[in-house]
Amino acid sequence: MTLFSTINRGLLLSALLVSATYADTESATKTDPAAQANTTLIETAATQAATPSATEAQPASLSKAQIQQLLAQLTQRVILPLYEQAENQALAMQKQLDTFCATPNADTLKAARNSWIAALGAWQQAEVVMFGPALEKQRDLHIYFRPVKKRVIKLLLNQETPITLENLEFAGVGAQGFATLEYLLFDRDVNEAELLKRFTDDTRYCEHLKGTTSLLVRDIQAINQDWKQGYADSMIKAGSADDAVFPDAMQPLETVLGKLDQITETVPNKLSNALASGNYLAGKDPKREKVNAHKLEAWRSGHTLNNLQANITGIKILLDDGGFLAALETQGQKALATQIRSQIELVQAIDFASDDLFQQLQDKQTQAADTFYAESLKLSQLIKQLSSALGIQLGFNDSDGD
Repeated sequence: MTLFSTINRGLLLSALLVSATYADTESATKTDPAAQANTTLIETAATQAATPSATEAQPASLSKAQIQQLLAQLTQRVILPLYEQAENQALAMQKQLDTFCATPNADTLKAARNSWIAALGAWQQAEVVMFGPALEKQRDLHIYFRPVKKRVIKLLLNQETPITLENLEFAGVGAQGFATLEYLLFDRDVNEAELLKRFTDDTRYCEHLKGTTSLLVRDIQAINQDWKQGYADSMIKAGSADDAVFPDAMQPLETVLGKLDQITETVPNKLSNALASGNYLAGKDPKREKVNAHKLEAWRSGHTLNNLQANITGIKILLDDGGFLAALETQGQKALATQIRSQIELVQAIDFASDDLFQQLQDKQTQAADTFYAESLKLSQLIKQLSSALGIQLGFNDSDGD
């Protein structure tokens, strides 16, 4: 039994509606007065039922010592370990893909796919701290841009000459990164034997696979090294006279919470289009006929859930190991800290029929995804309250389109 059966449907619809602002689905009700009136009622219910009330206390004012402790804890216990893990998993993937290309068979393909899953999971955990060096030269986009540009990839695979790193760099982000590796390693339209035949018959498949991996590893290593070789010190020393990166000690905290705010909005947004929530809420799709599994990320491999769960894990690490929840408790906001912990546990405990969300949506099994969507949206609202409760203004959130 999924958690959906224990959740009031009206509350779920309320939570879904709140997300319309983020998912740009509000236009679905504009031409239907009845639906618009119903939306207004649900929206009113959402503000009363879906918004927790644990932050009615006045915002805290963090002391200089508390700010310095948070910055050191964030850097040493969260950011550096997450990027180190991302680099190690990327290197392990590169080794497995080299082994696969040397001997393409069912066993090496399975190992290659598993290494891709682990490396992408590590990168998705680190997404919660993706600022600074990760944004230099658009490294984050080169590492995980989606959807892939199939036309560009096919042009590379059909060229008469070998695929080089120069070819791949010139092709741009649409033919690079984790999504391109997924495109090469997974295909729902062919069986395993047919996919393996591509690699045994055409050397360009492995040229593209290995070249893409080399660029991906290079970019992740560059991010990790930039943190180790100066950016970490700038975080820890923020506000000091000799720190040109962060002249104000609150600036990095605002940046971190801005990223946290963004990723907690991104998690439900990753499901919004695939679930067609706007049409569903407007009463225009009661049978969920507009659900489109192809709008999920990582749909080819069926590992959308892995990505979402890795995002939630990254959020949990940041809040726990980074010291934010402990800071709430010391500032008299224990109730909010407890709510956030409980909400994360609830999201992580949602029971899906399988790991392959793509197939579930293809089969119109949307209950677990709806539940995950609604509960992760509630987590997003709690994170906004956390920022307010600590007296930290949210920094730039690039999901706002600012």
